[in-house]
Parts: sequence; structure tokens; C-alpha cells
Amino acid sequence: MRLFMDFHRRVCCQNSKEGKENEKNRERLPYVQTGLVPRFPTAIFCVGTMLLAAMTLGFGYLLHAETRARVEAKRLAYLSYQSVSGQNIADRNQV
Repeated sequence: MRLFMDFHRRVCCQNSKEGKENEKNRERLPYVQTGLVPRFPTAIFCVGTMLLAAMTLGFGYLLHAETRARVEAKRLAYLSYQSVSGQNIADRNQV
């Protein structure tokens, strides 16, 4: 694989712009060859970001469930009052 990269660098990348892009691609090469991430701070940052996203999703689900429970409790409290006619509001709605 290195033979092809050297050939490509010599033949295709003559101007400076392509040479700079080739330098960027060379930074990615160790991962392709070894499967290891050479920069641990980047890997730690990515893992931390994913954990934070998962926690945010979980907390959002809990808050949504709590909001639905409170709305339901308020509705049940409202339906327990008697109307002016003397019937419970829940009984009147069923008729």
C-alpha cells in the first residue's frame, strides 16, 4: 500500500495545494493501517460527547414522563369536583 502512496505523491501531487491535502490524509493513515487511534484526547472527547448525549436523551425522556403524569393528575383532580347540577363532571361526560 505504501508503494502506491509514494507513486501517487510523486506523480499526482505536484502543486502545493494537493501536497497540503496529502499531508492531511497522511494523518489518517495510522488508523487505517493499525486500527488504533493515535490521539487519545480526541477519542476521549468523542466518548464523553456520546455519553453526554445519551444522558441528555434519558433525562429528556424522564422529564417528559413526569410532565405527562402531572397533567394527568391535574385532570383527575379537576374531574373530582362536582358540577353545579350536583353530578361529578366525570359522570356527566359519560352520559
